Amino acid sequence: MRERIGLALASAATPWVAAALGVVLTLPSLGAGLIADDYLQRAVLQDSGVVPVEGGPWSSLFTFVPGTPEGNQAMLDAGVTEWTVHPQMKISFWRPLTVATHVLDYALWPDGLVLQHAHSLLWYALAVLAVAALYRRTIPSLAAAGLAALLFAVQDYHATAACWLANRNALISVALGALALVLHVRWRRGGGAAEAVGAPLCLAASLLAGESGLALAAYLAAYQLAGEEGSGAGAGSGGWGWAG
Repeated sequence: MRERIGLALASAATPWVAAALGVVLTLPSLGAGLIADDYLQRAVLQDSGVVPVEGGPWSSLFTFVPGTPEGNQAMLDAGVTEWTVHPQMKISFWRPLTVATHVLDYALWPDGLVLQHAHSLLWYALAVLAVAALYRRTIPSLAAAGLAALLFAVQDYHATAACWLANRNALISVALGALALVLHVRWRRGGGAAEAVGAPLCLAASLLAGESGLALAAYLAAYQLAGEEGSGAGAGSGGWGWAG
């Protein structure tokens, strides 16, 4: 039985099973509607006039506190911020790739919240697939890599990103960042120009989706310092010996 389980976990189908399992567990989010920041972003995307919008959604979708006395006061008047916010406080994130996905949602189905959530779940599935591919590339045991992928897919704290439209940036950033790592590892192990060019492009796209892509850059550095064959602690281990 143990051998059969190991063979099943090592199967090439396991990443797809993990992605499907992750989506099934988060399917209730299709009926979640809008949560917290989703209302603010809907107002910006519909240009409802409820909140100040400068430059359209491309510069305002992830601006929660504009940073000017007039803008902060307008947010206060709209009920978005609290009276304790300093007049010059600024909370604004530049996530153009993620903004593009929300703009697409409102161009195709502005009132189809179920479809918007389905869009987010698609990114969650892609994130699981990319992470599973990374595990298979860096964990010596394919069975252990398969188990890791399944555990990643069912982690309960991933539900926030998968079920909250305003947090889609995290899903996109992880999906593209993990793909960048996969391509980098393939390049360092004898890959060609496609991997050499694709890895930095995917990392750049991850950063354009959300600043959390910086964490994936740290993994790239860790791979070079401790995980690559012939260097550091990972020498002779066939990859990231500590990744399990």
